[in-house]
Amino acid sequence: MSERLLLHDDEGRPMAFYISPSDPNREKYHKIITDNGGYIEPSETIALKTGYIQLSSYPVPNRETFSFQFIDDYVTRGQTVYLEAYKYPPGKRRHDEALDEQDVETAKAMAQAMSKKAKGPPKSTTKFTAAADNYILEQVRLKPRYRTSHKFFEQLAKHDLLRGHTGNSVRSRYRAHLEHKLSYVYKTDENDNLLYDDKGKPIVLEVSEAKTMKNRFTADDDYNLCVSIINHVLNTQDHDTLHTADDKTRLPEDQLNEANFSVSISFFDEFARTNTNHSSSSWRDRYRKFARVYGLQRYRDDYQRAIEAGEKPQPMKNLTSRESKSEKKAQLSAKKLRAQAYAPPRMDIHDQALLASELGHHQHHLSHQLDSAGVAAVANLAVGQRALDEEIGGKNTNDNIDDALHNVGVDSDRVQIDDQLTDVRALGIHDFDGLELKVDADSQDPWARYMVYLPRDVHSKALFTDKFLSEPHAIDDARSLLTKLGEDAFGVLFDEFEKLGFTRAFVGHILKVTSSSVRYINDYLLLLRDALNNGDMDMSSVLFPRGHNGLWTPESDLWLKEGHMERLMFHDGDSIELRRQFLGL
Repeated sequence: MSERLLLHDDEGRPMAFYISPSDPNREKYHKIITDNGGYIEPSETIALKTGYIQLSSYPVPNRETFSFQFIDDYVTRGQTVYLEAYKYPPGKRRHDEALDEQDVETAKAMAQAMSKKAKGPPKSTTKFTAAADNYILEQVRLKPRYRTSHKFFEQLAKHDLLRGHTGNSVRSRYRAHLEHKLSYVYKTDENDNLLYDDKGKPIVLEVSEAKTMKNRFTADDDYNLCVSIINHVLNTQDHDTLHTADDKTRLPEDQLNEANFSVSISFFDEFARTNTNHSSSSWRDRYRKFARVYGLQRYRDDYQRAIEAGEKPQPMKNLTSRESKSEKKAQLSAKKLRAQAYAPPRMDIHDQALLASELGHHQHHLSHQLDSAGVAAVANLAVGQRALDEEIGGKNTNDNIDDALHNVGVDSDRVQIDDQLTDVRALGIHDFDGLELKVDADSQDPWARYMVYLPRDVHSKALFTDKFLSEPHAIDDARSLLTKLGEDAFGVLFDEFEKLGFTRAFVGHILKVTSSSVRYINDYLLLLRDALNNGDMDMSSVLFPRGHNGLWTPESDLWLKEGHMERLMFHDGDSIELRRQFLGL
């Protein structure tokens, strides 16, 4: 039996599991399970009805859950292990009841265990050594045309000297630290074979003289992608939703509303396994930037008409509606002028005193206790951040960020950011529509790994530091900060929010809930301020606000991915489109 089929039963059927969308290790184990032949059920409702095994990073109250260690042991041993041994003890009480001594000891033990695990392999195996750097450079010199190819770095990461690194981390290392050291490459023929001079030595070229390889998409590629996605959504989404127009009228049976298409990252992973001429991220970019703009059904029909007419079909053109540079520049200037003309008012002394009084009066509401599951989750966050700081080691954050984050489990359920942020503008306090921090699956921006949902039963200490409680105008200062963001927006936002008393984990949660949109971050901060002024503040409602346009939860993410648009009626078209981009759908 091949390794890929390890998670099949005796009759050759895939073993089925469910992992909560909010679990910090979901992405990691989704890949391990599917790579080994297993199946991840995306719908919690279906999983409960069918009795699928729920895997989790920590116990879930009122649920039968099992540790991810079961998957690790099952795959490592290559044989059956007893599932029952990996079952979590059931949650004993609600989140608002106090912990007993056993809970405290359990939390301490979990924190110690996770601290050991977070350190991962010896640092020599995770850091990029001088030998590894030289090896990367030499491999690029040998294959200069491939230096812009994702697949090249994915293959390179499998070489013995680079084991322990991902293709993305190798590519990021090259682009951020090594590319300027390349200095020369070797000349190759059209088949990428080395060419030698009269003395039998490889011919050296200036880097600028060596062309790069652009693995272009063909018409057949585009047609195959469009047809496969159309078939995929027809097989996985509600047909009434697909045949409902934006104005709620019914579309003809042969026409689908592509705005309601929901295509997950796992689709492109699977598609790339059978269509190996492009990587998963390349196929996904082709869908997002070309097929969705051109129209999948339109291209399918154009292709078929060309074939019937005996003509050669053409690949899709990039028809994305980009504004001219002059128009963008004019709009940017106008935004800056409005921002300069408006100075956000500071709270007067009376209002500051009032808010300080409110915070002081309700401070006990920020001290909710947890059940053991919540303690484990908070321990995971705390240990993860500490281990990340140790692994990164000071300011040199780019060297091993991918591996450090992988070791501490921060990179799960993540979104990623473009290498070069775009559309970051100076905004007035009432003008929050212009900033959506763009996301892209190929980015290595370290801040992106913090954009994960917090556990539902999280303690308030995972949200705020003592600094927050001593700053009565912290939320207003945070809102004012939104008007000053520049191209280094993420670094500024995390650093400045932390100075105001927000924890890094909570800032990441806010960005996750708001799709990194300044407009919705402002809405969330207003909601948070109202909640803090409310003596009956419910922590879960603060973390996961329901029924608010632009504010998302794990459940609404799942509805979007599964195409249940009827459950997202409170989100407008802008919010839904922004969320699709944020999640890479």
